[in-house]
Amino acid sequence: MSDGYELNTEPRTPALPGSVVVREDREELLDALAADLLVQSASCISAFGDFHLALGSAPLVQELIIKLMVDPKYRSIEWIRTHLWTVHESRVPVGHPEHSLTVLSELLVEPSDMPPDQVHPILGHHPQACELYQSELREQLGQREKGQDRLDFVVIDPEPEHIRGHDDPADRLVGVLDSGRLTLCNRMIGGSRMVAVGLSGAPARDTVKVLESGALIPGIEPVGGVLRWYLDHDACVQAEA
Repeated sequence: MSDGYELNTEPRTPALPGSVVVREDREELLDALAADLLVQSASCISAFGDFHLALGSAPLVQELIIKLMVDPKYRSIEWIRTHLWTVHESRVPVGHPEHSLTVLSELLVEPSDMPPDQVHPILGHHPQACELYQSELREQLGQREKGQDRLDFVVIDPEPEHIRGHDDPADRLVGVLDSGRLTLCNRMIGGSRMVAVGLSGAPARDTVKVLESGALIPGIEPVGGVLRWYLDHDACVQAEA
Protein backbone atom coordinates (compact mmCIF):
# COMPACT_ATOMS: atom_id res chain seq x y z
CA MET A 1 0.00 0.00 0.00
CA SER A 2 1.35 3.38 -0.99
CA ASP A 3 2.04 5.88 1.73
CA GLY A 4 2.64 8.62 -0.79
CA TYR A 5 1.15 12.02 -0.24
CA GLU A 6 0.53 15.06 -2.31
CA LEU A 7 3.02 17.86 -1.82
CA ASN A 8 1.64 21.24 -0.86
CA THR A 9 2.07 23.43 -3.91
CA GLU A 10 0.21 26.44 -2.56
CA PRO A 11 2.03 29.55 -3.73
CA ARG A 12 3.59 32.03 -1.38
CA THR A 13 1.75 35.35 -1.43
CA PRO A 14 4.39 37.85 -2.55
CA ALA A 15 5.23 40.88 -0.44
CA LEU A 16 4.21 43.70 -2.76
CA PRO A 17 3.28 47.29 -1.90
CA GLY A 18 -0.44 47.66 -1.41
CA SER A 19 -2.71 44.63 -1.15
CA VAL A 20 -2.34 41.31 -2.98
CA VAL A 21 -5.13 39.02 -4.18
CA VAL A 22 -4.05 35.50 -5.21
CA ARG A 23 -6.38 33.19 -7.11
CA GLU A 24 -5.84 29.71 -8.52
CA ASP A 25 -5.97 30.55 -12.20
CA ARG A 26 -6.35 33.37 -14.71
CA GLU A 27 -10.13 33.09 -14.84
CA GLU A 28 -10.47 33.45 -11.06
CA LEU A 29 -8.00 36.35 -11.13
CA LEU A 30 -10.18 38.14 -13.68
CA ASP A 31 -13.27 37.44 -11.58
CA ALA A 32 -11.67 39.04 -8.53
CA LEU A 33 -10.65 42.10 -10.51
CA ALA A 34 -14.06 42.41 -12.16
CA ALA A 35 -15.83 42.11 -8.80
CA ASP A 36 -13.77 44.96 -7.33
CA LEU A 37 -14.46 47.09 -10.41
CA LEU A 38 -18.19 46.42 -10.03
CA VAL A 39 -18.19 47.47 -6.37
CA GLN A 40 -16.16 50.61 -7.06
CA SER A 41 -18.41 51.55 -9.97
CA ALA A 42 -21.59 51.23 -7.92
CA SER A 43 -20.08 53.17 -5.03
CA CYS A 44 -18.89 56.07 -7.18
CA ILE A 45 -22.11 56.33 -9.19
CA SER A 46 -24.07 56.40 -5.94
CA ALA A 47 -21.80 59.09 -4.47
CA PHE A 48 -20.99 61.25 -7.50
CA GLY A 49 -23.39 60.26 -10.26
CA ASP A 50 -20.68 58.88 -12.53
CA PHE A 51 -17.68 56.54 -12.68
CA HIS A 52 -14.31 57.45 -14.19
CA LEU A 53 -12.50 54.33 -15.42
CA ALA A 54 -9.03 54.30 -17.01
CA LEU A 55 -7.86 51.17 -18.84
CA GLY A 56 -4.74 49.85 -20.47
CA SER A 57 -5.09 47.61 -23.50
CA ALA A 58 -2.89 44.58 -22.73
CA PRO A 59 -4.32 41.10 -23.43
CA LEU A 60 -5.30 40.56 -19.79
CA VAL A 61 -7.18 43.88 -19.76
CA GLN A 62 -8.98 42.86 -22.93
CA GLU A 63 -10.00 39.58 -21.29
CA LEU A 64 -11.29 41.56 -18.31
CA ILE A 65 -13.47 43.67 -20.61
CA ILE A 66 -14.89 40.58 -22.31
CA LYS A 67 -15.78 39.15 -18.90
CA LEU A 68 -17.51 42.39 -17.93
CA MET A 69 -19.53 42.26 -21.14
CA VAL A 70 -20.62 38.62 -21.14
CA ASP A 71 -20.73 37.46 -17.51
CA PRO A 72 -24.20 38.03 -15.99
CA LYS A 73 -22.60 38.88 -12.63
CA TYR A 74 -21.36 42.19 -14.03
CA ARG A 75 -24.27 43.31 -16.17
CA SER A 76 -25.41 45.75 -13.51
CA ILE A 77 -22.49 48.08 -14.26
CA GLU A 78 -23.98 51.35 -15.48
CA TRP A 79 -21.88 52.01 -18.57
CA ILE A 80 -24.19 54.87 -19.53
CA ARG A 81 -22.80 56.73 -16.49
CA THR A 82 -19.19 55.68 -17.01
CA HIS A 83 -16.38 57.81 -18.46
CA LEU A 84 -13.65 55.83 -20.21
CA TRP A 85 -10.03 57.02 -20.22
CA THR A 86 -6.90 55.33 -21.56
CA VAL A 87 -3.78 54.89 -19.44
CA HIS A 88 -1.17 54.36 -22.16
CA GLU A 89 -1.17 55.24 -25.85
CA SER A 90 0.98 54.82 -28.95
CA ARG A 91 1.76 57.87 -31.07
CA VAL A 92 -0.91 57.10 -33.62
CA PRO A 93 -4.24 58.75 -34.50
CA VAL A 94 -7.64 57.55 -33.34
CA GLY A 95 -8.79 54.87 -35.77
CA HIS A 96 -5.31 53.42 -36.28
CA PRO A 97 -5.14 49.65 -35.60
CA GLU A 98 -2.53 50.27 -32.86
CA HIS A 99 -4.58 52.93 -31.07
CA SER A 100 -6.06 51.72 -27.77
CA LEU A 101 -9.51 52.98 -28.67
CA THR A 102 -9.66 50.61 -31.65
CA VAL A 103 -9.84 47.54 -29.43
CA LEU A 104 -11.65 49.30 -26.57
CA SER A 105 -14.40 50.43 -28.96
CA GLU A 106 -14.88 46.93 -30.30
CA LEU A 107 -14.88 45.19 -26.92
CA LEU A 108 -16.47 47.78 -24.63
CA VAL A 109 -17.76 51.05 -26.07
CA GLU A 110 -19.98 49.62 -28.81
CA PRO A 111 -21.42 46.62 -26.88
CA SER A 112 -22.15 48.74 -23.80
CA ASP A 113 -23.77 51.69 -25.62
CA MET A 114 -21.50 54.04 -23.69
CA PRO A 115 -22.26 57.64 -24.73
CA PRO A 116 -19.62 58.84 -27.24
CA ASP A 117 -18.97 62.06 -25.31
CA GLN A 118 -17.93 59.95 -22.29
CA VAL A 119 -15.16 58.20 -24.23
CA HIS A 120 -11.88 60.08 -23.90
CA PRO A 121 -9.07 58.87 -26.20
CA ILE A 122 -5.54 60.26 -26.25
CA LEU A 123 -4.78 61.91 -29.60
CA GLY A 124 -1.50 60.05 -29.86
CA HIS A 125 -0.38 61.63 -33.14
CA HIS A 126 -0.97 65.23 -32.04
CA PRO A 127 2.15 67.27 -31.15
CA GLN A 128 0.35 68.59 -28.05
CA ALA A 129 -1.27 65.28 -27.09
CA CYS A 130 -0.12 65.49 -23.46
CA GLU A 131 -1.41 69.02 -22.95
CA LEU A 132 -4.73 68.28 -24.65
CA TYR A 133 -5.39 65.17 -22.56
CA GLN A 134 -4.40 66.95 -19.36
CA SER A 135 -6.90 69.72 -20.16
CA GLU A 136 -9.64 67.19 -20.84
CA LEU A 137 -8.95 65.34 -17.58
CA ARG A 138 -9.13 68.58 -15.62
CA GLU A 139 -12.29 69.72 -17.36
CA GLN A 140 -14.19 66.46 -16.87
CA LEU A 141 -13.02 65.61 -13.36
CA GLY A 142 -13.38 69.25 -12.34
CA GLN A 143 -17.15 68.87 -12.58
CA ARG A 144 -17.00 67.08 -9.24
CA GLU A 145 -16.52 68.91 -5.98
CA LYS A 146 -12.93 69.65 -5.03
CA GLY A 147 -11.24 66.68 -3.39
CA GLN A 148 -13.35 64.19 -5.34
CA ASP A 149 -11.93 65.21 -8.73
CA ARG A 150 -9.90 62.08 -9.46
CA LEU A 151 -10.06 58.84 -11.40
CA ASP A 152 -12.06 56.12 -9.66
CA PHE A 153 -10.50 52.93 -11.01
CA VAL A 154 -7.32 52.47 -13.07
CA VAL A 155 -6.23 49.17 -14.62
CA ILE A 156 -2.54 49.26 -15.52
CA ASP A 157 -0.96 47.15 -18.25
CA PRO A 158 1.33 44.67 -16.42
CA GLU A 159 4.64 45.51 -18.14
CA PRO A 160 7.47 46.78 -15.89
CA GLU A 161 7.62 50.10 -17.75
CA HIS A 162 4.00 50.80 -16.91
CA ILE A 163 4.32 49.60 -13.32
CA ARG A 164 7.31 51.90 -12.83
CA GLY A 165 5.29 54.69 -14.40
CA HIS A 166 6.45 58.15 -15.30
CA ASP A 167 7.29 61.12 -13.09
CA ASP A 168 7.03 64.06 -15.43
CA PRO A 169 9.73 66.70 -14.86
CA ALA A 170 7.19 69.44 -15.61
CA ASP A 171 4.72 67.86 -13.14
CA ARG A 172 2.17 67.26 -15.89
CA LEU A 173 -0.66 64.74 -15.63
CA VAL A 174 0.23 63.15 -18.97
CA GLY A 175 3.75 62.43 -20.19
CA VAL A 176 6.00 60.25 -22.32
CA LEU A 177 7.57 56.92 -21.33
CA ASP A 178 11.11 55.94 -22.33
CA SER A 179 9.58 53.79 -25.07
CA GLY A 180 7.94 56.88 -26.55
CA ARG A 181 4.41 55.85 -25.57
CA LEU A 182 2.18 58.45 -23.97
CA THR A 183 0.94 57.72 -20.46
CA LEU A 184 -0.96 59.06 -17.51
CA CYS A 185 1.81 60.20 -15.16
CA ASN A 186 2.34 58.87 -11.66
CA ARG A 187 0.92 62.12 -10.29
CA MET A 188 -2.38 61.44 -12.07
CA ILE A 189 -2.51 57.74 -11.25
CA GLY A 190 -1.41 58.46 -7.69
CA GLY A 191 -4.54 60.53 -7.17
CA SER A 192 -6.85 57.65 -8.11
CA ARG A 193 -9.19 55.84 -5.76
CA MET A 194 -8.02 52.41 -6.84
CA VAL A 195 -5.22 51.11 -9.06
CA ALA A 196 -5.32 47.48 -10.22
CA VAL A 197 -2.57 45.39 -11.81
CA GLY A 198 -3.12 41.83 -13.01
CA LEU A 199 -0.12 39.49 -13.22
CA SER A 200 -0.88 36.10 -14.73
CA GLY A 201 1.07 33.04 -15.80
CA ALA A 202 4.67 31.90 -15.41
CA PRO A 203 6.04 34.76 -17.58
CA ALA A 204 4.81 37.23 -14.95
CA ARG A 205 6.91 35.53 -12.27
CA ASP A 206 9.99 37.53 -13.22
CA THR A 207 8.05 40.76 -12.73
CA VAL A 208 6.93 39.57 -9.29
CA LYS A 209 10.54 38.72 -8.37
CA VAL A 210 11.93 42.14 -9.31
CA LEU A 211 9.07 43.83 -7.47
CA GLU A 212 9.82 41.86 -4.31
CA SER A 213 13.55 42.49 -4.59
CA GLY A 214 13.07 46.22 -4.90
CA ALA A 215 14.74 46.33 -8.31
CA LEU A 216 11.41 47.50 -9.74
CA ILE A 217 9.77 50.21 -7.65
CA PRO A 218 6.15 50.95 -8.57
CA GLY A 219 5.49 54.62 -9.16
CA ILE A 220 1.76 54.04 -9.41
CA GLU A 221 0.81 53.64 -5.74
CA PRO A 222 -2.07 56.01 -5.00
CA VAL A 223 -1.96 58.54 -2.18
CA GLY A 224 -5.16 58.09 -0.21
CA GLY A 225 -6.26 55.24 -2.48
CA VAL A 226 -5.68 51.52 -2.93
CA LEU A 227 -3.07 49.69 -5.02
CA ARG A 228 -4.12 46.08 -5.53
CA TRP A 229 -2.26 43.29 -7.33
CA TYR A 230 -4.19 40.34 -8.76
CA LEU A 231 -2.07 37.21 -9.26
CA ASP A 232 -2.77 33.63 -10.23
CA HIS A 233 -0.79 30.70 -8.84
CA ASP A 234 1.47 30.51 -11.89
CA ALA A 235 2.61 34.11 -11.37
CA CYS A 236 3.66 33.43 -7.77
CA VAL A 237 6.95 31.99 -6.63
CA GLN A 238 6.14 28.61 -5.10
CA ALA A 239 6.59 28.32 -1.36
CA GLU A 240 9.50 26.16 -0.27
CA ALA A 241 8.54 22.76 1.14
